[in-house]
Amino acid sequence: MAIPAQFKSVNESDFTEKFVFPLLHRLGFSVVVNYHGAREFGKDIIFGYVDAFGHVRYDAIQVKFVPLIGLNEVQGVVDDCIQAFTNPFRHPQTGTEECISSFYALNGGSISDQARDHYFNSLRPRYGANARLVDGNALLRLDQSAGMTSIQNVLPRLNGLLLEIEHNRRVATHLSSTFQKYIASYGLGTNITKPNPIPSNRFRLSAVELYLQQPFSTEVLSVNEVEAYWDRAHICNTLFGIANGLTTVNMVDGAIQFFLDHSSPMENSAAHLSGQIRGLLKSLAPLAGL
Repeated sequence: MAIPAQFKSVNESDFTEKFVFPLLHRLGFSVVVNYHGAREFGKDIIFGYVDAFGHVRYDAIQVKFVPLIGLNEVQGVVDDCIQAFTNPFRHPQTGTEECISSFYALNGGSISDQARDHYFNSLRPRYGANARLVDGNALLRLDQSAGMTSIQNVLPRLNGLLLEIEHNRRVATHLSSTFQKYIASYGLGTNITKPNPIPSNRFRLSAVELYLQQPFSTEVLSVNEVEAYWDRAHICNTLFGIANGLTTVNMVDGAIQFFLDHSSPMENSAAHLSGQIRGLLKSLAPLAGL
């Protein structure tokens, strides 16, 4: 049996670095340690996570990259599992000794039915369902599922970000028109009684703030550019809020002047970000089946 071409790997080490580690991270496991060759005792990789009860658990992976694990080869994998459960590992950050909760044997190729039977019959009496076996096709399906989950999470956030920025562009256009009429009638810096032209419209920033808290696609959507956009819009909102209260003419004029000074770079940034987001949505849509 051949190893699926999708893995694009040449050996076990390459497969581990280019496919297994990225997959674990995409599945949400934040603690991933490569123990291969370092007194591994059957544990190539150890990853950690917090279970539903708030307990930290550690699982181990033994990575194989061969076209087929048959009956003659699977006993070595059984021995790896027994070693992994029998021998604790030393946590690289805390130095404490820890034990694994589950063991996964992953192979980039196939696993024969006889090998599966021998593996599970040998290990289930001692470890129950905590000894797992995953072949290359199952790994590809898991990778696709992880990708879909990630994309399905990202698409609503991208759409929300786009809608918010486009809304803010309309607000900025309305504010510019209102303030230009005000200046034409009353000017700026004149300490005379005049109507307060600042409307109740504000820039929406919840989707922008969510992106800054959890950025994604940072090669396309620069965190620095999004943050600069947020800074200008946030200051405008703050100044408009102050100017709408009991304040002086100078404070109102100052808020208007700040907006006019920053409206052009803010619009340029908004237009650039909108174009980037639309491009991302277009490229991600086929991956989400849209």
